[in-house]
Amino acid sequence: MTAELDLYTSVPALIGSLLAKRRIERDLSQTEAAHFLDIGNSSWSRIENGESSLTLEQLFSICHGMDLKPSGFLALVEEKRDLLARKGVVVSLHKLSKKKQVKLADALKGKSGKDSKGTFVMEVTGTGLWPLIGNVIFESAGLVTDEIAPSITPSTGKNKKK
Repeated sequence: MTAELDLYTSVPALIGSLLAKRRIERDLSQTEAAHFLDIGNSSWSRIENGESSLTLEQLFSICHGMDLKPSGFLALVEEKRDLLARKGVVVSLHKLSKKKQVKLADALKGKSGKDSKGTFVMEVTGTGLWPLIGNVIFESAGLVTDEIAPSITPSTGKNKKK
């Protein structure tokens, strides 16, 4: 009998993955991105890996710092969530504990008629999501802000007057 592997991810992991893509596209380090939110590098890394969620205030701040429209960014998250679902990846609202991963594996086995042995679920986060969500070009998706607003400098995290 061969083992079955079912993939799952979470909305925070998807958001973190898309923010990591944007950060790299903008040629920013994790430290520079962390400064937009006035948090440490390790906290930013946890956001990119889906281990921590953003507050709404943080989402707006990072979108502003990375020149994204929050509404467009959230629409992209929803689009990519739907794409993952069509590919058979389960997308949960939160990171699943080991106990909930077992429950998910059991539910997937029951839904597909698989026997109870040899089925595993694996969480996909960070750059591991990139091949599953495909290429993301933020400008062509209309996500880049066109409004004139004070910029936030990565070195201080404070508004910079122009």
